Amino acid sequence: MRTHLNKLHPQAVGKPKESDGVKKFFPTTSLTTNKPLSPASSASVTDRIVDWVTADLRPISIVCDDGFLSLMSHVCPGYSVPSATHITSKIRERHSAGRKELAAILDSVQFCSLTTDAWSSRATQAYNTVTCHFVDSNWDLVSCVLETSQFPGSHTGAHIAEKVSECLSSLPLPSSKVVAIVHDEAANAVLAGSNLELEFGWESVLCSAHLLQTAIRHAVQNSRPVQKLLGAGRRLVGHFKHSNQAMEQLGQRQRQLGHSVLRPIQDVATRWNSSFYMLERLLKLKLPLHAFFEDSSQRRCRDMMLDDRQWQLADEFVEVMRPLEVATTLLGGQKYCTSSLVLPAIVSVRDTLAGGGNNFTAAVNDFRKDLASELTKKFKLDKQQASSR
Repeated sequence: MRTHLNKLHPQAVGKPKESDGVKKFFPTTSLTTNKPLSPASSASVTDRIVDWVTADLRPISIVCDDGFLSLMSHVCPGYSVPSATHITSKIRERHSAGRKELAAILDSVQFCSLTTDAWSSRATQAYNTVTCHFVDSNWDLVSCVLETSQFPGSHTGAHIAEKVSECLSSLPLPSSKVVAIVHDEAANAVLAGSNLELEFGWESVLCSAHLLQTAIRHAVQNSRPVQKLLGAGRRLVGHFKHSNQAMEQLGQRQRQLGHSVLRPIQDVATRWNSSFYMLERLLKLKLPLHAFFEDSSQRRCRDMMLDDRQWQLADEFVEVMRPLEVATTLLGGQKYCTSSLVLPAIVSVRDTLAGGGNNFTAAVNDFRKDLASELTKKFKLDKQQASSR
């Protein structure tokens, strides 16, 4: 109805009055004039909008939204907001300029390594990303995305290798400058690495973070007590994630105990350390959780609460996994070389897991030994130590 009145009967609706609050947050400036902006000023505002859309990953259609148009008409009434089509064209211009700038940088690179990874968006569209890593003239480690493109069809090793080759052919980066290609241990990625190694002589390198992830996942799968603990933790966190009222009451209990208000963390299957953070947060929330479930209104939900044995297991799990969390963060660095840190970090973690154990329950000790064995297997530590002798 309001749209109909605004369009066909504007005199009946009238112009809304500015409130003092609006004037407070949008004070009169040099831009707040009805006089049309000069072409240079208009282009500058458009560039800032493009900056905002690209930096914050906003939908391009936002420039057509009523709220955005109302904002711009208030703070800059002399500016004509461009269409989504125009913003799209400006973004494409930025992309072309960025490609030229990247080409100039790559032209000066002496040697580099590449990483490749196939992934799916939330819309279940397949993509492949290729990144480049090198040391510049200032001895700074630089990482840049060479390409993120749709990846239709079968994700075979040959297809992945072909995508990487096509990416290089579109840039001034000859294959002779590439010394290594890093990928995960999926069969198709390993085959792609082998194909590129045969074709160009690159070294095929498995991603250490992915190896660490799979080693931990296998150890968890082999430990029934740890699996049950993580399942119980997810169920407990899920109760609060799906109930605003329960989350509010948990916050009240924390304030009553004089604690900072923290929210439970839900883990993610593809990130092992998210399980670590989930249990670490639950341990911090142990007293508020007990206070929450002691309330008579939560009687039906008390079976979700961890029992004493599970709390002990969670405490021991967090203690055991803390060195691996440190190693994961260390190996995920982008501003320093990580390849030389892999073996020292993993060997140190493996030795820590294999030693001691008097302070842990039998279930956690079995998990520690299995995880140490998985790390030895995944990173081929026995072969590494044998070759160093």
